[in-house]
Amino acid sequence: MQKPATYRLTILAFLATLVTGAMVVFQFFQVFSPSETPVEARVPDITAEQESLFRSPQSEKAIEAPVPVSELVGTVFGDQPGAKRLQLDAFGYGEPPFGDRLRKEINLIEENFPGSISLYVSDIKRGYAWGHFEDRLMYLASGVKLLVMIEAYRQREEGKLRFTDELFYGPEDLRDGAPDLNRRRVNQYFSVEELLGFMISNSDNAAADLLIKRLGVVNIRHNLIEDGFDNIPPIVPLMHVRRHVYEDLDPRAKNLSAKQLRAIRWSNGFQPNLGRMRKYIGAPYGQYDYRHMDEAYERYYLQGSNHLTMRTVGKILEKMVTGQLVSGEASEAMLERLVQVWSSGHRIRGALKPAIRVAHKTGTQHKRLADLSVVFMPDKTPLVLTMAVAGGRRQDAERVMFTLAERIYQYAWNYSLGLGAAPIDKNHRLAEVLMECRKPQPEGYQGPQVNP
Repeated sequence: MQKPATYRLTILAFLATLVTGAMVVFQFFQVFSPSETPVEARVPDITAEQESLFRSPQSEKAIEAPVPVSELVGTVFGDQPGAKRLQLDAFGYGEPPFGDRLRKEINLIEENFPGSISLYVSDIKRGYAWGHFEDRLMYLASGVKLLVMIEAYRQREEGKLRFTDELFYGPEDLRDGAPDLNRRRVNQYFSVEELLGFMISNSDNAAADLLIKRLGVVNIRHNLIEDGFDNIPPIVPLMHVRRHVYEDLDPRAKNLSAKQLRAIRWSNGFQPNLGRMRKYIGAPYGQYDYRHMDEAYERYYLQGSNHLTMRTVGKILEKMVTGQLVSGEASEAMLERLVQVWSSGHRIRGALKPAIRVAHKTGTQHKRLADLSVVFMPDKTPLVLTMAVAGGRRQDAERVMFTLAERIYQYAWNYSLGLGAAPIDKNHRLAEVLMECRKPQPEGYQGPQVNP
């Protein structure tokens, strides 16, 4: 008897799912199967605080002591025994021996993730730096607050600002994404010290825009250029993106008050956003949906405001960890502020064990994520790691950042111990991210529009 059509379709769909899963798994093992058996090793007498992310202190074999730093700089530990000279780049850094393997992992992720990844990693102590599209301009979102903090410390150092100075918080200073100031009444004063705390610890947008107004966007950009950092596009307040996106949809949105803009963003989802905007400005010129809002954000990003390359942000953090940014005292104070930040457990901070200190600032906007970090490894070596993702669903983008942060840390710590073998992906993070982000990309898809 002939089977019903629905039955045959169910069987075909099931077989197609099995084939797709098998192809992803085969591709994963084909690329990442090690050429030799990875070394399971341990460092004698590692404390719980110093325990590596990828190795248990109760492993089987002991290893020789790590090679002294003086010998590490200028040499590599490849998959095969024997050292060779690092090939220095234009900045005086060498590429680490794990660069090629890490590049394969990122390329495979990008084949399955409909977005763009940019990252930069460096270890000043061991003299290497590596990146993936690290010279591509990426939107920082709230990561721009790192630059605002630097300018505040710079102006204090120059005697132009005191942290006891008070700034007025009025009705036009209301912002969404302001967890501290939205709990306080308007028409009062807050000190620069308080606002810095709100801005860095809780990523308060209202505090950031008050500081930006006091410090001056021109000064923030100009002084970064004076410090030797190039390719610095215009810096704008956090309110800038809100106004421009809504005005792109309807020119009458330019008349919205700060309170109304905050209320629009407080709505949960794009349709309520648009519904509330319609309430404030009247009947819209046309019918808007998610697609129109998405396109408005993409057009805004193409303007280039508040974009930096991950290499530039990495260089800024390198100067900070070496005490050369503003001053030694200011660099230390800024790092201490950044260590207190816990704004996302799904990115770099969440990928590492709690005992590992991370100084970082994250940024989140529509289809844009950033995490700008200094990771202090168990031997106290600062590992600069800056990462930004454009496109894709937020949960997929964060999964990519989490996985790459974990892998990069594993590679870096293995290298610091003199191990040549690739670290074992015990939790199968790579396979997970490939399966979760495996949605096929449309034919001819070139990734989201990002500045070159």
